[in-house]
Amino acid sequence: MILPDRPPAPVPAARPPLPARPRLRHPALHRAPDVLQFGVDPPDALVLDGLTPPLARMIDALDGSRPVARVLADAVATGASPTAARGLLDCLHTAGLLAAPDAPDGSRAPSRRRVVVHGGGRVAVAVACLLAAAGVGRVLVEAEGTVVRGDTGTGLLPDDVGRPARIAAAEAVARTAGRIPPDHRPGARRAAAARADLVVLADAARPDPVTAQRLVLDGRRHLPVAADGGAGTVGPLVVPGRTPCLRCEDLVRAEEDPAWPRVAAELGRRRDPAPVALAAATAALAAAEVLALLDDAGPASWGATLRLGADGTRHDRAVRRHPACGCDVMARRPGPAPRSMAAPEAPREAEVARPGRAVRARAGDNGDRAR
Repeated sequence: MILPDRPPAPVPAARPPLPARPRLRHPALHRAPDVLQFGVDPPDALVLDGLTPPLARMIDALDGSRPVARVLADAVATGASPTAARGLLDCLHTAGLLAAPDAPDGSRAPSRRRVVVHGGGRVAVAVACLLAAAGVGRVLVEAEGTVVRGDTGTGLLPDDVGRPARIAAAEAVARTAGRIPPDHRPGARRAAAARADLVVLADAARPDPVTAQRLVLDGRRHLPVAADGGAGTVGPLVVPGRTPCLRCEDLVRAEEDPAWPRVAAELGRRRDPAPVALAAATAALAAAEVLALLDDAGPASWGATLRLGADGTRHDRAVRRHPACGCDVMARRPGPAPRSMAAPEAPREAEVARPGRAVRARAGDNGDRAR
């Protein structure tokens, strides 16, 4: 598999498993009878070459209505080899082309999801507004203090300066989504926050360790987001009991840099406004990660920190669990993992390439081999 041109990063320890009922994220483009393409422009466009008719039909029929076993059985019934069909399915998943369908009751549809965003600055408000615009059913912003001029530009208006940040942010979200602002009474907010599918921590360059530890203990998934020092950072996504937590990251960095605890504490106190463009770009990346998680896909921030430079370049850094942390056992209940998330086997029978460098898919042993 040929991946997009970006600096290599260690692979996180945990990866999402194959969706139970896989569907294609995007329809395939038919370059030739035996060649399918996903996406349009390099480096993101991927090509599957050398597909036999049974395998091509299997891909076209991935609509989320059938379990994996049925998908494979149907492919074999039309002439594909079991090894080729399974290898191709794993290949599609590894390339990030598969997602899980919405449940019959719509419980995984974005409109049924709830996200809490901590912070009232440019990044936090931009994340909240993007999620609301994407159709997330309830986006609750937890912000303290009043709006300052450095908070405006990504959802908050100049007229919001001096107003309570929580109310102004909620109104910005409501404007974006075209909804009535939510109930601001503390009881209603607490009830909504308790049912959140994810908490976004965007109120400081480094999240408050007490808040992060409480979320781990409660088994609540959370994602830190910040834009500071000329770069934006997203992640690591923390799924308590399943991925390394922020304390793991701090312990590892303290081993590499003894001054890190002091630096992290100072970062946690900083509230410097990020440039509007960087804040918006960071928020867009964070919103994409949140939506991938809510879609039961495999977020890139699963066990990794994504660093977005002001020039648009991205560097991913894997985060490993620290043995002294104990977060894998301290969570009262493990956070839910995306259905699409165990390490998938490496593609066995098909390879993926970019347009112009198509690699033929080896489809099997029983006459199903690509030419």
